[in-house]
Amino acid sequence: MTSSMHALIRFMGRQAVLCLLPWSLSMLVPEKGLAQKSSSDPLPIPLPISMEIGQSLNPWAQNVLLSERYRLAAGTRDLKLQFSNQGPGFWGGRQFEALPGGYQIADLSLVRKWGAWHAFRTLSNIERIVRPESARFLTGAGMEIPKALFGTRLSGYFLHGSPGEQAREARRSSLAGYDGAQFGLTLARALGKSARIQTELARSQYAFRSPVSSSDPRLRQGGRHGVWIRFESTVRKNDLNLTFMNRQEGLANPAMPNSGPGRRGVWLDVRRKLKGHQFQYGGQSDVQRAMPQIGMTIRSVREDTVRWSYCARHLPLISASETWSRQTAGHRPEMESTWRLALDKSVRRLNATFSWSSGRRSDTRLSKPVWDRTVIAGDASIAVTKGQRVHVRYETSGFRQHAISQRLAAKSLQLDTRVNLLKGTVSLSPALELRRQSGNSSMLDVQAARFTLSAQIKMPRRVPGTDLSVYFAANRIQTAGRLVSTRTEFTMRWILKRM
Repeated sequence: MTSSMHALIRFMGRQAVLCLLPWSLSMLVPEKGLAQKSSSDPLPIPLPISMEIGQSLNPWAQNVLLSERYRLAAGTRDLKLQFSNQGPGFWGGRQFEALPGGYQIADLSLVRKWGAWHAFRTLSNIERIVRPESARFLTGAGMEIPKALFGTRLSGYFLHGSPGEQAREARRSSLAGYDGAQFGLTLARALGKSARIQTELARSQYAFRSPVSSSDPRLRQGGRHGVWIRFESTVRKNDLNLTFMNRQEGLANPAMPNSGPGRRGVWLDVRRKLKGHQFQYGGQSDVQRAMPQIGMTIRSVREDTVRWSYCARHLPLISASETWSRQTAGHRPEMESTWRLALDKSVRRLNATFSWSSGRRSDTRLSKPVWDRTVIAGDASIAVTKGQRVHVRYETSGFRQHAISQRLAAKSLQLDTRVNLLKGTVSLSPALELRRQSGNSSMLDVQAARFTLSAQIKMPRRVPGTDLSVYFAANRIQTAGRLVSTRTEFTMRWILKRM
C-alpha cells in the first residue's frame, strides 16, 4: 500500500482507540464495586471493529499493486464510525445529488428507533483519480425518518463543497473555483395498497468571492432548484407509472460543479394484461433549454412506444413494438421510427431468442432520409449440467448513411460458458468474441477477436478474506492498410475482511 494509505490506517487506529476507550475502561471495573479487588483478570472481549481491504495486481499498469478500496469501521449497532474510499450508502440513488469517487471519507452514523443521522467529511483526495487542481473538500449531513407524518418516509440532506487552493486558482472563472451548498428533501408515501408517490426537492447556492466570468452571467441571480416526482399505481388492472422532472438552469451539485442547462421532462408508462396478451404504452417528452452563453441550443425529444406481446402454451413468446421519436436540436427537426419483432422459446434445456429490428431517421424539414439501420440477432442458451450453461449469440447489422453515401455491414459471434471445478471451489468463465466489419470503402474493413477468461477462487475459511478473482483478456485487431494490433490484459483482485 502507498504511504498515504499507511498514514490513514494509523490515523484510523488512533480514532478507533479513542472511541473504544470508555468501553475498555468499563471492562476493568470489578463486579462487586470499586473498593473490592478482583482475584482474576478481566476476560478479554473482542473489540467491535470490522475491516475490509481490496487489492489488485496488474503487471502492465502504471500502479502495479493498487489498493482499490478499503473500509475500517468501529462502533456498535446504533453508533458507527467508518473510514473508507467509497461513498456512504445514504448519499446514493438521488436525482440531483451524487458523490464522486477518488476521495478518502470519514462517515459517522447514529441509528435510533425514530430514524437515523448521518454525517461525513472528505479527508483527502486520491491523486491518481482526482487531480489536485480539481479536488474539493466535501462535508455533508443527512437524516432519515421512516414514518414522520401520516406514514410518510422522510429524508433530507445538506451538502457543502469548497475547492482546494490549487483548484481555486486554476478554476477561478468557473463554478469549480467557488464554495457551494445544496439542500435536499425526499418524501415517499404509500397511497392505499396499490399506489405510491415519491418526491425529491433540491436547491443549490454558490458564494462568489469575485464577479463570475461573463460566460455565466445568469448564475449571479442566486440559488437554483429542482423538482422530481414519481407516481406509481394500479388503476383497473392497468399498471401506471408517471414521472415528472423540472431542473432549473444553473442547478449544480457542489461535489461536481457543472452549470448545466435547464431541463423539463415527463415520462409515462402504462401496461395492461389481458389473458395471454400484454399491451404497453410508453411516452416521454424531454426539453432541454438553450444556453446561448456557452453555445448550447435548445434540444427537444418526444418519443412514443407501443408494444404488444403474446404468450401461449405451445407457441413461442411473441413481442412486437414500434417507436416514434421526434428530436429537435437547434433548428433541425428530425424524426426516427423503429420496428422490432422478437420470438422467445424454451424447450427443456434449450432457450432460444430471435429478434429483428429496423429503423430510419429522416429530416422532416427537408423531407430527406438521414440514415437506415437493420439488426438481426439470435441467442441460444443450452444447459449442459446443473448450474452450467453454454451461450451462443450471432448478430448481423447493416447501416447506411445517405448524406455521404456510406454503407457499413457488421457481423459478430460470441461464445461463453461457465465451468465449476473442485466442487465449486474454482469457477472458470471463458468467452470468445469475433467481429468483422466491412463497408463501401476499404478503410472501414476491420476484423477483431477478443478472448477473456475470468476465474473465481473461494478462499479457505482460515484465510481472512473472500473470493479471489483473476481476469485475463487478449485482443487482436486487424485494419486494412495497417499493422495488426494486439493487446493483453491481466488483473488479479482479492479482498481481506475482518468482521
